[in-house]
Amino acid sequence: MNELKIQTELVLNCRRLRGYGMKMQNKHIAGVPDLLLSLPHTGAVIVEVKVKGGALTPLQKLTIQSMRNGGIKTGWAIVEYIGNGNAVVWAGNDVDNFGIKGNSMAKERGGNWPIEYIINACK
Repeated sequence: MNELKIQTELVLNCRRLRGYGMKMQNKHIAGVPDLLLSLPHTGAVIVEVKVKGGALTPLQKLTIQSMRNGGIKTGWAIVEYIGNGNAVVWAGNDVDNFGIKGNSMAKERGGNWPIEYIINACK
């Protein structure tokens, strides 16, 4: 599963949960994180989405850190698609600790993506 497909699913899942999700990326502005996600009880975050094995570019790191320094809740999510509709998600807000480590959440086939986990990890 590629990043665009995952981003689309995250946005649609967020909307099904009565939240707001939007793809933000602009092909003319490099470094801008991919998604704006918000649930009524969590507030909004901006998230850079990567598939397992992907990495933040130096510009993405700088942009995320600059947004955080400006008071914008921004972070990253890594998705490992493990087949049959199942996935594992890691998320955080520290660009220096980007990677698959620590806590993760599962997405089971036919189930919701862990939107709240992603939002809270990116705060």
